[in-house]
Amino acid sequence: MPRAVPPTLRSPSIRRRRTRSCSTTAPSRCSRGSVASSGSGSSGWRCHRTAQSTPSACRVPWPWARSWRTIPQQSERTPWKGGGMPEHATVVIGSAGRRLYLVDWFREAFTALGLDGRVVVTENDPTSSAASYGDIARYLPRYTDPAYGPALLDVVEELRPLLYVSVNDYELMHLHVHTDLAQQLRGRGVLVPGVSPEWQRGCADKLQMARLLDKIGVPTPLTLLGGNRDGIADLARRVDEVVVKHRFGSGSSGLALVPTHAVRGAVDDAVRTAPVARGRAPTADDVVVQPRLTGVEHGVDIVGDLHTPGELSAVLARSKLRMRAGETDKAVTVDPGPFHRNAALIARAAGLTGLIDVDMFLDAAGEASVIDINPRFGGGYPFVHLAGADVPLFYLARAFGLEAGEAWRDYGLGVLSAKYESVRVTVGSERNLPDGLPVKHRR
Repeated sequence: MPRAVPPTLRSPSIRRRRTRSCSTTAPSRCSRGSVASSGSGSSGWRCHRTAQSTPSACRVPWPWARSWRTIPQQSERTPWKGGGMPEHATVVIGSAGRRLYLVDWFREAFTALGLDGRVVVTENDPTSSAASYGDIARYLPRYTDPAYGPALLDVVEELRPLLYVSVNDYELMHLHVHTDLAQQLRGRGVLVPGVSPEWQRGCADKLQMARLLDKIGVPTPLTLLGGNRDGIADLARRVDEVVVKHRFGSGSSGLALVPTHAVRGAVDDAVRTAPVARGRAPTADDVVVQPRLTGVEHGVDIVGDLHTPGELSAVLARSKLRMRAGETDKAVTVDPGPFHRNAALIARAAGLTGLIDVDMFLDAAGEASVIDINPRFGGGYPFVHLAGADVPLFYLARAFGLEAGEAWRDYGLGVLSAKYESVRVTVGSERNLPDGLPVKHRR
């Protein structure tokens, strides 16, 4: 049975430090990510024995905290196809932007796994929050620049990572669809989480995504192009409110919730800011219209194995309580069970490796409908991580040939978290400011 989580869990510093000594098996966890054991026989609770401990002594976290304080047994490590093994365990996070917490959590995962690891951040903007936050920084041209691909491959040859994680939608399209860079990286022994090119295109095109989901039997709202006047008129006779948003947008781009009598004006407004391919003007077909769904909106992380495309490893869920700038701002963790069917169908059809962030509505009858898919770590992942799940640890364990166990997908239910603002210096002095910044200095 799920267990209420004490308020102390809401402070990450307290949650990570509180431990107790024991010599018995720890109690059962709150949630196991809705995925059954693969047959390892492990309960997911294991102990981290230090050089000073006796065979019977161990340290495990409190029942509501993490249970992976262990150095897993090492299996055969992924070979570096350039020859030999890398000197350092290295992961690259591409276009990390404002997600400094991902850098922190990958560092913590390296420590938990007993690896001498380093987190490399690649950025186009050397003044971004994350650009100088990693252990190593590398600045790349924009992904639209022909020099981007060779520069990225140079970084891989230099630093020899075994894992490359991008958290930028447009960079992912470039890696998986517009070029074969993802395959080139994999050919060099680098794991690149993601979905198939067909599903990557679908994630970027809301009309195509609806068709892909409908094809595999995953419930999703009717999706009409903004220029489909007859279809929209028919929809308006059956529903009172509709959702208007950009067809090729990211986050909540162009989002408007309007009564059906105002849909035409909402489409026209969305067209003005709709992202399109360079060289053409946006039209109503760059906007989509959907019926407003009933129920509660949830964010669901679907996690696939990094080595076996389509194999579901975990489902992690939270109920959205508040949104801000297109990201979840406040959420509470929930049972992932109602979302498992959709997750399994999507993972298999998309050839999923790694994590994708999926928005689903859960109605009063318990049916979950998918409204959006982001093929990367999304803004909602921190809510399950702070409740106990640990996808970065799973990523590193699979990349470096270590036993991940099962506890990485455990998280407490009913854990409510909220985001807050923070700021850091990214350039420490005037003489280090990059050229071209519109800055004037008084003397």
